[in-house]
Amino acid sequence: MEFIIEKIKKAKFEVLEDKTYYGYIPGYRGVWANEKTLKTCKIELGSAFEDWILFTLKDGGTVPGLNVGKKVSISFCNREFARYA
Repeated sequence: MEFIIEKIKKAKFEVLEDKTYYGYIPGYRGVWANEKTLKTCKIELGSAFEDWILFTLKDGGTVPGLNVGKKVSISFCNREFARYA
């Protein structure tokens, strides 16, 4: 969870023409959110990033910036994914 929070702090946000907030995490292609408020945008971005990490690890990929060589364990919807990065 600390990893996700750390990356959310480095996320980029902008207000679009329709007055919604768009946020993304640089360096993590496909991780973005678009919501009515900045707060909900940050929450959804964290959720999207968590999903992205889960699918990446499940598919055998690596997550840039995640500690290499340590066991990674992530719980999501009462399921736990563990993998040695």
